[in-house]
Amino acid sequence: MERHAPRPVHAPMDLIPIRRVIRLAAVTAAGVGALASSRCQAPFDLREHTSCGSFLGGVPAEGSPEVIPDGVTVFSGGQKGVLVACFYGDEVRDAERQAIRWSSDDPTLATVDPATGPRTVVSGHGFGVTHVRAVITGVSVPVVVVVCDESGACPPPPYR
Repeated sequence: MERHAPRPVHAPMDLIPIRRVIRLAAVTAAGVGALASSRCQAPFDLREHTSCGSFLGGVPAEGSPEVIPDGVTVFSGGQKGVLVACFYGDEVRDAERQAIRWSSDDPTLATVDPATGPRTVVSGHGFGVTHVRAVITGVSVPVVVVVCDESGACPPPPYR
């Protein structure tokens, strides 16, 4: 029976694949902490990517979209109002922002343009009170619109 020499515990350097040496050198140079930190990242926080937090004094809850302001006064044939919609994480959900739909309950009093997107302009065409609605991620958000006449006379409250 023929005996062979025992195998070395560590292979000679010329037998270690070059890629393994490069990886080992990279980990050694960066340190083990860098390897661990690249795999353990903090979760992405959608609260930090919500456009209306500064207006509302806080971020709307997920599933509770907002329109800013929550009421607007416009003048028939004159001053217009701008409405902006926002929802939880809206700054990184562009397709959903562009899909927001705006409409007026009474287009003889007030109209919106454009009818889609994160903001719209409200124009007055009569005298009275109506609502503009934004459908945001499937939720309808009403906004009171008071339409005053050219002289500045406005309908009396309450505005609901």
